[in-house]
Amino acid sequence: IFSDVTEMRALQKQLGYQASHDPLTGLINRSAFETILQDVVKESVMTAGQSVLVYLDLDYFKRVNDTAGHAAGDELLRQLAGVMSSRMRASDIVARLGGDEFGLILRNCSVEYAESFMNGLISEICKFEFRWNEQIFHVGASAGLAPVNGQFSAFSALLASADQACYAAKRAGRGQVKIVGTSF
Repeated sequence: IFSDVTEMRALQKQLGYQASHDPLTGLINRSAFETILQDVVKESVMTAGQSVLVYLDLDYFKRVNDTAGHAAGDELLRQLAGVMSSRMRASDIVARLGGDEFGLILRNCSVEYAESFMNGLISEICKFEFRWNEQIFHVGASAGLAPVNGQFSAFSALLASADQACYAAKRAGRGQVKIVGTSF
C-alpha cells in the first residue's frame, strides 16, 4: 500500500505541475499567471505596495515559423524563455501567456526600475542569435507596463491595459516599452 500512496502523490504532483505550466517552455501558464496576478493586485490594495505587470510580445516571430517551420519557432520560444528566466529576480514571475506572448510580474519595484529592466531585456532579446539549420534569426520584443498599485482592482482590466500599452509599443516602431497612463 505504501507504494500506491507514494505513486498517487507523485501523480498528483505531476498533474498539478501540468495544470499550471506551459508544456513547451516550462514557464507557468496563463491560468496560473492570472491567479498570481489576482493575488498581487489584492496585495497592492491592502499594503499600498507597488509591483509592475509587463505584457511582452515578440516581434518578427512569425518570420521564424514561416521560414524555418514550427519546430524552429518552438525551439526559439524555449530558448527565449530561458533568457527571460535567467534575468528575473527570485521574487519575479515570468509566464507564457500563449503564442509568442509573455507576462511578467516584477514585484516590489518602481515603474522606473521596471522600464529600465525591460529596456535591458528587450535589448538582450534583440541581440539574441537563434541558429537553426545553418540559418541565423533575430527577433525583437515590445512591452507594455502597468503599475500594480491599487489603481485597478480587477486583474483583467490591468492585463488589458498592459496589453494595450504593448501594442502601442509595436505601433511606435517595435522594440520599445510603453507605460500605461503615458501618452501612446
